[in-house]
Amino acid sequence: MPMIRITSETLQLIREQSSPGFRFVPTARRRPDGDWDLPVDDDVAYSIGMARLPGEADDDVVSRLVREAIGKKPD
Repeated sequence: MPMIRITSETLQLIREQSSPGFRFVPTARRRPDGDWDLPVDDDVAYSIGMARLPGEADDDVVSRLVREAIGKKPD
């Protein structure tokens, strides 16, 4: 299963936008630097790869896509 690396801020943003009852936190693993490794299925990993802009990390892509979906600009 592919893994993406995201920050705590992006993880919280995902939690806030998730449907009630949707849970993935038990599968996320905290890294020593404070970021999270989050397993995703192949379709999600592919979608992130297709949406990636030059120089973007996983966290950048996910944060940008979630913020675009809710109409919120980055802080």
